[in-house]
Amino acid sequence: MAAKPKLTQEEWDAVRTAWEFDPREGYSWLVTELNLPVSRPAIGKVAAREGWKKSKVTQKSETIKESAAEKPSKPKLQKAQSKKSAAKVTKVTQNYSETLSKTISETMEKPSKKKGGQPSLYREEYAKQVHRLSLLGTTDEEIAIYFDVAEQTINNWKKEHPEFLESMNRGKLESDSRIAKATYKSALGKHYVEEEKVVGNEVVMTKRQIPPDVSAQRMWLFNRRPKQWKNKIELKEEINLNVFPPKEELDAIYAKALEDARKVNETLLGRRERLGVVIDNETGLIDDDL
Repeated sequence: MAAKPKLTQEEWDAVRTAWEFDPREGYSWLVTELNLPVSRPAIGKVAAREGWKKSKVTQKSETIKESAAEKPSKPKLQKAQSKKSAAKVTKVTQNYSETLSKTISETMEKPSKKKGGQPSLYREEYAKQVHRLSLLGTTDEEIAIYFDVAEQTINNWKKEHPEFLESMNRGKLESDSRIAKATYKSALGKHYVEEEKVVGNEVVMTKRQIPPDVSAQRMWLFNRRPKQWKNKIELKEEINLNVFPPKEELDAIYAKALEDARKVNETLLGRRERLGVVIDNETGLIDDDL
């Protein structure tokens, strides 16, 4: 039974796009930067079979660099133009996410424009292009920059051209699915790396398993089981803020206080009479003359 391919056709399309819009030759850097599960010779075979070619933007950038190196004595005006054009040469970094964003915004071939500077109308090939862009994880804003239109125009194309929306959604879903699969493997420690080791007089390829990634495990559990794996446990306690007693209870307290005061007053009056104490009504003092 034939072995299952390590990359789908859509994934090969994404690899081809990254190679065609990058000025570097060869295929080794693709394996390293894109973390591909295939070897450099395998990429070379696919490239030869499908006829991969560098894009016009990449070829133009290389021509600008060669012209600047061969003719350094041109007039100042031409030097300024060469510098301005050379500024558009792709700057591919080691960070894969930065590479993707610059590939989208700087190096991929822009659609043609109509006279007067207005973008051309929607074309059928845009559906395939937006699928490749979505595989790279681009946002609607970055897609609008690629097609040199407003973001609202992208929204209009979604409504007016179902194939455009379907290609975009399919690319995003495939990209998210691959990332979810990779995260799942990282959480379980199922990733393997190939290493060259010298055994005796021979160089052999060995596989080494990468240990499980705790960060991937936590992210997976926080999203899949948020109730059981929250970072913070929230304690909910109902507090009655209405601490003031009702009117009926206040009236009862007031009546009881009056009754207690009356009883105390009667007790004091009885004790005074038994002791023969007379209080002067004018001064409120005890009258000692009696």
